[in-house]
Amino acid sequence: RGYLTRMLPLQQQDAYRKPNWVVRMANAINEATTPDEVIVGFGLGWDPEVAYYAKRRAVMWPGWGDPRPDSPDVVRTLANLDPYTVGAFFNCFHGLPPETLALFLENWGLQESPAHRGRCEVYVRPQQRTTLAR
Repeated sequence: RGYLTRMLPLQQQDAYRKPNWVVRMANAINEATTPDEVIVGFGLGWDPEVAYYAKRRAVMWPGWGDPRPDSPDVVRTLANLDPYTVGAFFNCFHGLPPETLALFLENWGLQESPAHRGRCEVYVRPQQRTTLAR
């Protein structure tokens, strides 16, 4: 009885109809990237919502990962993503050290200024810059 009256109505709602900030950001990332590109996220832990709603493969930076630019975690992340094209990077709640952000943007060929600002800043490849709406 509880499922029919509480959970089923929630599951039947269209998440894209009146999206929250995560869905709006994911839609913007979806529009600015291609399906074969990977997105990288920092500041949301392992939360899969952005990747799911953006319909993209993603690497989500866990809260226990060391974000210093010379840390083994950063070095390993860069090495593991080397064969892939990173189409977008998002930094939520400004938790990433500026040095690491600069390293990521340079390594992945992303714009230095965010294409989208809000709770998260979204950085995209130069040719995709104009497709993101605020």
